[in-house]
Amino acid sequence: MICWRCQTVNSDFAVFCSKCGSPLTRKPAGQKWKSPWLVVAASGLVLLGVAAILFVVLSRRPPAGGAPTPEPPAAEAAAETGPTLFVPGEVVVGDPAAFRMSRSAAAAIGAGWVATPAWALFGGTEIRFREEDGPDIPLEQGFWNEGAPVVLWKLTDALTGELSGFGPWKQDAPLLWRALAAGSAPLRVEAADPEPRGLYFSFTLPAEVMEAGVLFQAGRVVGWTFGEETVNGYLWAGPGEGDLAPALAAGQVFGFVAAAGREVGFFRALALGDEADAAERLSAFAQAFRSDPALRDEDLPARFRTAAIVGRMKALAEDLTRSGRARDVLRILDEGVLTAAADPELVKATVLAQARDQDYNRAIRYLDRLKKTVFDLGGVDASTVEPFRAQLYKDWLREILDKGGYFSVQVAYQEAEREFPDDPEIRILGVEVALAENNPEKARQLLRARDFPPLLKDRVDQLAARIKTQEDEQELVIPFNPAQNRIVLEARLNGTHRLRFLVDTGAMMSSIPSAAASALGIEVDQTAVRAVTTASGVILVYEVFLNSIDIMGYRVANMKVLLLDLPTDPSIGILGMDFLNNFRYEIDNQAGVFRLRKK
Repeated sequence: MICWRCQTVNSDFAVFCSKCGSPLTRKPAGQKWKSPWLVVAASGLVLLGVAAILFVVLSRRPPAGGAPTPEPPAAEAAAETGPTLFVPGEVVVGDPAAFRMSRSAAAAIGAGWVATPAWALFGGTEIRFREEDGPDIPLEQGFWNEGAPVVLWKLTDALTGELSGFGPWKQDAPLLWRALAAGSAPLRVEAADPEPRGLYFSFTLPAEVMEAGVLFQAGRVVGWTFGEETVNGYLWAGPGEGDLAPALAAGQVFGFVAAAGREVGFFRALALGDEADAAERLSAFAQAFRSDPALRDEDLPARFRTAAIVGRMKALAEDLTRSGRARDVLRILDEGVLTAAADPELVKATVLAQARDQDYNRAIRYLDRLKKTVFDLGGVDASTVEPFRAQLYKDWLREILDKGGYFSVQVAYQEAEREFPDDPEIRILGVEVALAENNPEKARQLLRARDFPPLLKDRVDQLAARIKTQEDEQELVIPFNPAQNRIVLEARLNGTHRLRFLVDTGAMMSSIPSAAASALGIEVDQTAVRAVTTASGVILVYEVFLNSIDIMGYRVANMKVLLLDLPTDPSIGILGMDFLNNFRYEIDNQAGVFRLRKK
């Protein structure tokens, strides 16, 4: 018998070690004890296993103070979403007089409370709750305060089964959500940055929670989601269920909501349908904007939000303008409506109606006025319409060029260039203006004055070719009636004032009437007097100085002319040889054509 402690060999019949006195353990003869470190190692492994089991068990226990775990076990979540959390069903909102009815998913919670969004009541006069496969239960009393996004209704009839409680949301407890649809599983959600809204908190919903459902904590409903593309969820912040009582009759709730503001007007305008006249629908939307909003955009379905409504109004305005009813647009979309809508696109549609009803010149003036009223009062950045304003100038220039208004186009171009000096398209239109004035030299100067982007290269090349052609074949042709033996044309004085002239090859000096001198602000030099022979004899007239006389690009600068009112027509001037000698000219009396060419 070998002692396990000192390894001393003892008699097979010994009970205690003869050397150390330790008790002896019997084993089969010939078997030796292994090293004691194996025993120690095995004991250590057993202890580690026990410690691991204790760690897992203790980690599942709640920390001190009873705070809940971040994610409840599946069994606990299943218990919280039992059949008594809510009774699914639907609410039916109707107006029997108008034969109008809407349905939406809803649920009864707590001691028979049903929550609906305020917008669900638009256009209705009565509301009922219907449990699945159950009868309609009228909702006759509610709880609502002005501006609240949610209305609470109290059921008067009993429901199937006993429901879980309903109470205020607790920020330090996990929040779960479950859809009202049958068989839906609960989801853990975070109410990030909840905003106090009276008796509610609102928060932005995650994408996976965009349908009707309830929010709950520990088996108690604390909030709602309503679907219909709404982006907010609502958490109850009011008293507990036992301290909450309905305060208003259903008729009062509908009366308050119907008078709530802008959104009800949107509902009524949408209810007109596409079959109604476009002006009638636009007027209904505009009338709604004359009221203040009762709810926020994020509290509404997409179809009631401002952006969607303004988009409809813009489309209606454009349709009316295209169909020749631009004046209806201007009558309906006045500055008050545009200020309330505060939308640049709607302003643009209205300005284009002004351009169609009047002209681009008046449309630009109208837009400039709106920038000082609608944009400032509505809080809209006026710079957002500057590209549109530049386009108005371009359209204005093209319109004048198409109509052949060569004198007014010069004024329009000068204004457009002053407002948008770096716009290459306006500069190109300036080249076209110069060509329309038969002034290829100015056109070439404008074309060479700056570099144009590659996208405009084709137009630049075309204009360069037109300039060359006009330089090679430049000729001003003015028709006249040979029977009258009078050649009358129009010229521009000092670049601005337009005046009709009678061509007179027998007059050595040109003349202008006194009214033209006054319009140009020319001061008469009392010492500059010249004797002139007329049909009535010799008379004394004053000389005045002009910066230029310009006939569609045929221009003479720094001219002295006479100040003379013709007895037969005091509003006309005389174009004499002092102008004509600067060009080659030809009068074809047989064809009735006056030709003017540059030398």
